Amino acid sequence: MKKSILVIALIFAGLRIPLVFGADPSYRLQNPMIGHGGAAFELWKIEDDKISEFSIPITFIYPYSESTRFYATTSPAFSNFDGNETSKFGGLSDLKLGGHTLIFNNEVLLTYGLNLPTGKSTMEEDEYSAATKISMPAFQFRVPSLGQGFDFQIGANTAWTMGSFIMGYGINYLFKGSFEPYESPSISLDPGNELTFTWGLHKKDLTLLGKRMDVRGDLLITAYSKDRTDGDIAFKSGTRYLIQTLSTFKMGQRDVSLFFRERWKGKNKRFSKDVFEDEPRNTNNNQFEVLGIITQPHSEYMKLKGIADFVFHTNNANGSGKALLFGLGGGAWYRWSEQITFDGDARFYFGSIQGADENLGAIGLKIFCGAQYHFDQ
Repeated sequence: MKKSILVIALIFAGLRIPLVFGADPSYRLQNPMIGHGGAAFELWKIEDDKISEFSIPITFIYPYSESTRFYATTSPAFSNFDGNETSKFGGLSDLKLGGHTLIFNNEVLLTYGLNLPTGKSTMEEDEYSAATKISMPAFQFRVPSLGQGFDFQIGANTAWTMGSFIMGYGINYLFKGSFEPYESPSISLDPGNELTFTWGLHKKDLTLLGKRMDVRGDLLITAYSKDRTDGDIAFKSGTRYLIQTLSTFKMGQRDVSLFFRERWKGKNKRFSKDVFEDEPRNTNNNQFEVLGIITQPHSEYMKLKGIADFVFHTNNANGSGKALLFGLGGGAWYRWSEQITFDGDARFYFGSIQGADENLGAIGLKIFCGAQYHFDQ
């Protein structure tokens, strides 16, 4: 079988979020030099509580050669919580630097990256409420955390063709550095390192429900080492499993993309009566998400898009963490010139999340606008 690159774990949006899916055997890293900047506003209202975040995502991609590409990305953010108390948290975020290099006659994709702790990682007491609310998984804030410690990531991915399929696998290791999460009490938190195994599958021209589809899927399994506080073992996260698929097809002139993701974790380990063991009940929950996007050409220079989003997170074994959210929205893409494009969308959400004793009504708003510049080379 002839091997080819399947880009399963491009670390583009940050060291902790592998992007998905495959590329065909002719894949190369010959992309133009790109600068991308934008602004995002996100607001959630849960009964009488409000949590909002304004962020400024910035990304730069530099194609060093036909086989190597570098990137830099950061996203300053400012959040506010208004409920039984008022809390604010904001500033610079960590700077992520990294790249991708094709090696061994373009048969292996090497990924590598650094997380430089330029963001705010230590919370003051009056910032705690805002910082914890934006990190809630169901709300999917663009910047759930401004900063942590120094991280280093290294990974390798390869693939091969098997008939009409492209199959691949990869391995990625993330070394996580220590940081101080609280100003008071002052403790040093050393999060556990992460080891991720990835398997991918790409099938072109799959006929399903009368449509010819391009279908890609991944399975990721992540194991964690022990967390330490002030040098002492404190916690070990349960193994995480993630399945995600992306299907694309045509409906007349329209392009349709459907994305599915399911995440779950095993039991964590904690200390119980001086014994480090599995927690008696799994405090992690299942997280299921669906995203659909329809793109309609409007003119030679503009495309319109409709967006539907669905988020369902189950309760954990202790009866907390449940969320059921629906989102609808739209946006547009516009090419100003050969070098400059604009992109934006807005989404409205409604649903519920699990409170202390009952489900609470939730509504949300997400607005994004951005510009991308292709440099002449």
